Amino acid sequence: MSRIYFRGWSLAVALCVAACATDGGVPTQGRIPAPPKASNDFGLDPQVATIVVRARFVEEHERLFGVDLIEEFGVIPIAVKIGLKGEGSENETVYASPADMNFRLYLEDGTALKFVPATMITEDEELSRKISTRAMQDDDLANFNDAKHAFVFFQLTPRKDFAVVGQKVAHRAGSIERSLSLDRSLLAFSTKRAGNPVPFYLGVSLVPRLTD
Repeated sequence: MSRIYFRGWSLAVALCVAACATDGGVPTQGRIPAPPKASNDFGLDPQVATIVVRARFVEEHERLFGVDLIEEFGVIPIAVKIGLKGEGSENETVYASPADMNFRLYLEDGTALKFVPATMITEDEELSRKISTRAMQDDDLANFNDAKHAFVFFQLTPRKDFAVVGQKVAHRAGSIERSLSLDRSLLAFSTKRAGNPVPFYLGVSLVPRLTD
């Protein structure tokens, strides 16, 4: 069985990705950059395997973690389901490591929120274990039909410039304040091709609870 790694390049990636916003932070002096646009082509060579990805913001996340991560730690949890489909998926192995995938969450105004590891969210050991249990782990990707949702986390920084109520994010940039819908956010991550990053973007959908 051949082996495909996200961290290295050993296959042809077929991507059609629209223009990418510069890696951001908070816009300065009220200037709002354009966010990147989603691509629906998340595939590898279809004769090898296809990576299928789903990203969701779960409104009931407080029940899942036992704490409101946004309110307590300024962290937005995004549920990701990622797996393989296609004729070649049973003959290939794709290894995914969240720490190496350059995860970002682009808000509607183009602000890029940085990925934060589950173990870095809180010093409370019991809560940290609970968060880590639901976090995306280093592993070979399963068939998409058998894959389960796992969470990746993004830090609102600086915290004072953000407020989250329900599915809306209020973001102040200079003298401008915007109300942003989380369902207009984009999840971004990368693979590598010949040592160079190859980006993936997908829209985030809102769901009341986590289901497959």
